[in-house]
Amino acid sequence: MALDETTQEFAHENASLECDCAYLKRRKAELELNIEELKNERAAVYAAEARAKEEFKQKQAFTKARQRDMEGLVLNCDLLWPHCTVGSVLIWSLLIPTISLGVMFIAMEVALGWRMVTWGIAVVKGSG
Repeated sequence: MALDETTQEFAHENASLECDCAYLKRRKAELELNIEELKNERAAVYAAEARAKEEFKQKQAFTKARQRDMEGLVLNCDLLWPHCTVGSVLIWSLLIPTISLGVMFIAMEVALGWRMVTWGIAVVKGSG
């Protein structure tokens, strides 16, 4: 009898171990599937990271090119600013005398015209 009980105990324990083994095999399959999914996700993340790095490098190169262009423009402005200042001073210093000369010329024409009109009137009065 002890042998039958021990055999039944071992059979029960063997069945329990087989259930545990089947559970562990299912669990192992699930974990392997999860591992494959994680590997695929990691590959996708690495690909996205590589694309992002490439875009960043392109944008950085574009930004550096624009910065060099802006530095060139600032240098050109720095070189041209004194000429612009001198040009504006020269224009204003020539513009004021030109306007004064023009006003004086017009005033002289008006005065001479008025003088001619009064002389003409005086001649007409004197002859009549």
